[in-house]
Amino acid sequence: MQNQKYDSLETQIKAVQDVNAQFETPAITDGVLDTNAKVKADAKFTEVKTGNTEIDKLLDKAISLGKSQLSSSTSSSSSQSSSSRQTESNSATESNASSSANASTSAGETASANNILNSGLASNGVNLQRSVSRVPYNQSAVSDSSNPAWTFADGVLERILETSRARGYITGNQYILEPVNIVNGNGYYNLYKPDGTYLFTLNCKTGYFVGNGSGHADDLDY
Repeated sequence: MQNQKYDSLETQIKAVQDVNAQFETPAITDGVLDTNAKVKADAKFTEVKTGNTEIDKLLDKAISLGKSQLSSSTSSSSSQSSSSRQTESNSATESNASSSANASTSAGETASANNILNSGLASNGVNLQRSVSRVPYNQSAVSDSSNPAWTFADGVLERILETSRARGYITGNQYILEPVNIVNGNGYYNLYKPDGTYLFTLNCKTGYFVGNGSGHADDLDY
């Protein structure tokens, strides 16, 4: 029996070490997941089962976090590569291409912003807790919906939602995302539960987010 316990513990420790090795800094420390840990570019994840339910859940969350970051990184690289090829192929008609690209980018940003807001639930008829927002609600800024400040940087929203699901803040796409203000050229959004309960405010450019819970940062990133 003692040997079985030892073997089980050894398996759990090795599993955590193997997963942590896929990150630049340990993703799991003292039984807690560090959602700020950055995955290595060459990380490879395989399903791990130790027999300890709690440890397995923690490992699954760490693996999910790593895969999400890898997916976002791949998407960003693909987008940049595609943009580079398009620029080269249009170099002979630079003036016309530039004009066309600007119009396309503007339309793309607006469409992207609309898709982002539609990724969750509609706020119609929901009493949102704007009064406790870490960034004050600014109707003037919100009305400027075509402002590029509202466009999320690549992978930012996905990482924030993945972290929120891992921490149990939200389930699936059961959330409300609302633009609240523009500060220093960065768009700030609030994330709410379906019933309008405020969760936190996030910077769509940097990915920084902070709420009002005990132990959270006192300062915003501006």
